[in-house]
Amino acid sequence: MLLDLFEKLIKRKNIKYIMTALITAIITSIIVYAVTSQHFNNKYDDLKKKYAASVDLVNEANREISQLKQKYEPTTMETVTESTSIVETTTEATTKPAPTSYDEGMYKVGTDIPAGEYIAYPHYGEHAYFCISTDANQDDIVANDNFISQRYFTVSNGQYLELESCSAYLNK
Repeated sequence: MLLDLFEKLIKRKNIKYIMTALITAIITSIIVYAVTSQHFNNKYDDLKKKYAASVDLVNEANREISQLKQKYEPTTMETVTESTSIVETTTEATTKPAPTSYDEGMYKVGTDIPAGEYIAYPHYGEHAYFCISTDANQDDIVANDNFISQRYFTVSNGQYLELESCSAYLNK
């Protein structure tokens, strides 16, 4: 439609109307661009608000996991004997409770982790993977999955569990 108008105006050699039509087309393009850009900016802001709570939840969970790891690692103590000036270093034998979460790695069920039902959560923004097999070489895979949201699975004594880009929690 706009091209037809330009063609007619050019044939008539009416420069005044050609300039008016060009300016109108430019202004229309600018308005369409501005409206479209604002629409996409609003969509981005909506998505950012929608997922902000999820990001905060994952970050908080990762902080709690780090704190639990630090809490249950053995501590080293130094004792200074005044009379002989000898420094003794001993490792405190603390009884660690069984962890309830497991990070990336391979675990033997019954040895490294207890048998039972687990729920796995991928690390923020990552595709995760779990594999349950009957041997450490994963020659006989019982179950596996690539996932981007939580997954439930059950492991039995003697099986092997491999976790990639996720953390698994014993579902009590």
